[in-house]
Amino acid sequence: SAINYTTRNELQAYQHEEYAVYNVVPYFLNPYFQDKETTLAKIKIGIHLHLFYQDMIEDCIDYLNNIPLPFDLYLSIPKDASIQECSTKFTSSLNLAQQIIVEHVPNRGRDLAPLIIQFGQRLADYDVIAHFHTKKSPHKQTLNGWFDSLMSTLCGSHTRISQILSLLIQDAKTVYPAGNQIAHWDSSGWSDNHGTAKTFLEKYTDFDIADFQRVEFPQGGMFWAKGAALREFLTLPLTYQD
Repeated sequence: SAINYTTRNELQAYQHEEYAVYNVVPYFLNPYFQDKETTLAKIKIGIHLHLFYQDMIEDCIDYLNNIPLPFDLYLSIPKDASIQECSTKFTSSLNLAQQIIVEHVPNRGRDLAPLIIQFGQRLADYDVIAHFHTKKSPHKQTLNGWFDSLMSTLCGSHTRISQILSLLIQDAKTVYPAGNQIAHWDSSGWSDNHGTAKTFLEKYTDFDIADFQRVEFPQGGMFWAKGAALREFLTLPLTYQD
């Protein structure tokens, strides 16, 4: 499976014919990879799963059981879902989960608002974090298999996850599935997000939106990352109204 990752080096964007490049490295996961690094066992892992679709619990459990090390799980669920039922189901079914924290969130901001607003402060303290969600695309029939495509790449086996964790204890900052070129998407990568990104960059960072004429659209929005690399992002002082 193809993934991309950004390196730990200082992120210095430079103008390219098509993209502002952030040290993005294409990488192919090796199905025969065997981890010999005992340092993996020392990683403190925090996982966020936005469980909007309750009928996908079993699918999520199957993927999460591929994580080869102990981890804490943060579950965001809709207000009409039962915290007790979700907690019981995941606690009884996950082999290596330590803490399981389940909290209600409003149906606003898709999967990223719960990541940042509900759990961001807590996740930022982990060595490694992952963000997954029950991806469905009812508006687009051709995207029906997207959840399994993304999750099989990021969480499809012990081997794949060990390989991703090995990248993250080295120089990788974020690891995410390589994108597909789909014609109906905005070629700049921004789509309708440009205005919001401009506002947030001006308010919270020293970046100038003009330096990023083209970006790589993070298709599906799922990833693994170093907690420290995303700390400023995860601790933005946002609310669900943003």
